[in-house]
Amino acid sequence: MSTPLYDALVTKVRDWSNRDSESLPDSIIKDSLGYASETAYRELRLQGMEKVYSFEADNDGNTFNVPSDLKEYISLRQLTVLSIQLLVRKLFLFQLRLAKLYLRVLIAMENVFSTYRTLF
Repeated sequence: MSTPLYDALVTKVRDWSNRDSESLPDSIIKDSLGYASETAYRELRLQGMEKVYSFEADNDGNTFNVPSDLKEYISLRQLTVLSIQLLVRKLFLFQLRLAKLYLRVLIAMENVFSTYRTLF
């Protein structure tokens, strides 16, 4: 997972930990970041991982085709102009919550590295 942003995050964690690469190897930092992202993917519903489908129900029994790769549906509703405006507002609030979550993950990682520093 070597990208400029990921490498910058590893470097930033190293700076926060105030440890050199001999006392805190990059492999431990990368493992910690991997565990944090796996936990986030497993426990959180991220809109980036969701898809929105629009369906038109037919007049004969209000049925519609379901995508073959559907895992779970979160909601099913009729869209109106008002509901579309609410969806846009929810997207903004989601981005705000995601920023707060990012800060909580960074704080949790700092706690992990603080514990690591006390052990070694």
